[in-house]
Amino acid sequence: MIYNPYFEKHGIDAVVVPMGCKARDYPAFLKLLFRLSNIHGALVTMPHKITTIALLDEVLTTAKIAGSCNAIRLGPSGALVGDMFDGDMFDGEGFVRGAVRKGRWRIPLIKSSLPRVRSSDSVVFGQRAAR
Repeated sequence: MIYNPYFEKHGIDAVVVPMGCKARDYPAFLKLLFRLSNIHGALVTMPHKITTIALLDEVLTTAKIAGSCNAIRLGPSGALVGDMFDGDMFDGEGFVRGAVRKGRWRIPLIKSSLPRVRSSDSVVFGQRAAR
């Protein structure tokens, strides 16, 4: 995982853990996952990105336009908030296809200095367990 060395280097008390989940189990799994006290968010990959939209309490504009979600965070009130990051970070081609399909031709792309994620598994991030 590319994030864990970054977190360690910068003294961030977090860890990213890859997890596999079958599509049929995903809706129940996602809700249970966020009941854990040390889970603060999740990075979502296919085939779960589209399904995730219906499971969120709040969907931010980029995810609404794309029709899918690849990043979830737990809001202060406990709400699941979802977003879709663009090309340099995650799934730019999918975002552009979604935007074009919805009739949005002018899309502001955001450059990111974060490394790309290249994984077939969804990942979860949260605080490290107490030692």
